[in-house]
Amino acid sequence: MQIKTLLLVSIALRLALIGYGELQDHLLPVKYTDIDYNVFTDAARYVSQGQSPFLRSTYRYSPLLAYLLLPNVLLCHVWGKLLFAGSDILAAWQIWRIGQLQQVSQRRCFWSTVLWLYNPFTVTISTRGSCDSQATLLLLAVLALLLQGRRLLPALLYGLAVHFRVYPIVYAPAIVLYLAHRQLQRQRHDDAGGQDAAGSTSSSRPRQQQATTAWLLAVLQ
Repeated sequence: MQIKTLLLVSIALRLALIGYGELQDHLLPVKYTDIDYNVFTDAARYVSQGQSPFLRSTYRYSPLLAYLLLPNVLLCHVWGKLLFAGSDILAAWQIWRIGQLQQVSQRRCFWSTVLWLYNPFTVTISTRGSCDSQATLLLLAVLALLLQGRRLLPALLYGLAVHFRVYPIVYAPAIVLYLAHRQLQRQRHDDAGGQDAAGSTSSSRPRQQQATTAWLLAVLQ
């Protein structure tokens, strides 16, 4: 099964669950929709009236989230669920991309994507109206961009992820160590090239920088 087929089937599954959730909310006393989704919608309503989203009690999220969910108030109240489910799908695509960048076998890429797309937890979390898929998508995009050798864009996306949800800050040490490892590899490559071309050595580089980078590499290994 190709990645496009996986994504299409998972889209249909999530749309079906969103529709089922609407029925359950109207017919059963136990609601399918996450209570925080109502908080998001109320915050968006305050924003639509030119007020602060934090006037809604228990709203403890980024104000950007309230702006993203303005269509909940202006268009359709399931907009946010569609947005979160879409982010869930894009997160799976990022998992596939990361596997490709890491030169993982097609079989492993396939099953990694399947485990995300059809995990009952990830499926229900996004279709119930939880915004966690937004931070997940941003973090996976950061990883993919770092693997491509980018710096500025993943830094901006990482800051946005931490702004949305504070917990991604725990990944900062791992990102710093990865960047230090990559920088050390580049320095070694440049030094080797310089020695071959002009017989120079790396002694001109500050010793403190050498020691710090070597320590970071030792931690990684």
